Amino acid sequence: MMCQPLNVLPSHNGLQCSAALLFSAAGAHGFTVTQTGDPGTLVAEILGPGVTLVGTPTFIGSALGAGTFTGGAASGISMAQGIILASGDVSRAPCSNLGGEAGSDFGVPGDADLGLFVPGYETLDASGLEFDFSVAPGPSLDLAFNFVFASDEYHEYVDSRFNDVFGFFVDGLNIGLVPGTNLPVTVNTLNQQTNAAYYVNNPPGESAPFALEYDGFTKVITAHLKGIAPGTHHMKLVVADTSDSLGDSAVFIQAGSFSVDLWHDATDLGGGWKWLSWFGYFNDTGTGWIYHNEHTWMLAVGTATSSIWLWTPDMGWLWSSHTMYPYLYRDSDGAWLWYLLGSSGPRWFNNMKTGAWESH
Repeated sequence: MMCQPLNVLPSHNGLQCSAALLFSAAGAHGFTVTQTGDPGTLVAEILGPGVTLVGTPTFIGSALGAGTFTGGAASGISMAQGIILASGDVSRAPCSNLGGEAGSDFGVPGDADLGLFVPGYETLDASGLEFDFSVAPGPSLDLAFNFVFASDEYHEYVDSRFNDVFGFFVDGLNIGLVPGTNLPVTVNTLNQQTNAAYYVNNPPGESAPFALEYDGFTKVITAHLKGIAPGTHHMKLVVADTSDSLGDSAVFIQAGSFSVDLWHDATDLGGGWKWLSWFGYFNDTGTGWIYHNEHTWMLAVGTATSSIWLWTPDMGWLWSSHTMYPYLYRDSDGAWLWYLLGSSGPRWFNNMKTGAWESH
């Protein structure tokens, strides 16, 4: 669907929003949003390795304030696909930013938990998800997922009462924080003046730099929770307006990124390349697939950097750990293999079950 005119709402200063303000379900550069308030669809989109849904999820707010997206990298948010939760109509998100202060008044309540981050002010038009999830036992369980916060309150209403807000609560603890701080991400805590290293400006007009309706957004931020206990936990993802329903805000969550953080101990070398002391050099695509400098393409699934399952097209499922590698257990025949380090192209393995050498 192409961009179409929106209903005009009053702005914060009492003037009218620009009549040129548009919305769309598909942007000019391949960024597409599909509206849905189905909580099962939304949760399934973001779950990744090591995390299992428990029970039936619930949706918070108006179904117009949620959806899935594809082609997000073309819009500047640096995520190929995922979900969007917003305090306004998400169908306008892919449109070029021709006018400021886009707003939708759903007439739904705000959120009490978010209200704690903006004391003295009312939250409105909350949109979100709640669900239970489980993680399997392991030597070290760290959760992580990637998100981007965007708002039409940027940048005119920074340090004002229009301090739109979101939170990612695991068992009541907010892990959606400004990097290196204990601050929740809001319009006032991350912007062009405060924690600006994580902010991207997208001023409205014919020359808006990004094909995204919002006037500003964060760079991709990774939320972390260290040392979560095995078992079942509760997750709440929610975003809301503050003080009024104008100047919508949204949070984008990367597909498959709500997962056990496999690589929390790895050294980040830039460009996706990482180094793990026992495993060597690899490129993390963020989808579960890695490119190892010796083993080439592998699907990594597990509970921690010290213990991991790997799937390769030629050998199937392999298991190893920081105390066992270069020994790997092959699930298909129950054999332990000793990998001859540095023998890529082909790789050589000694099959401890048969005593024979194999090349792959």
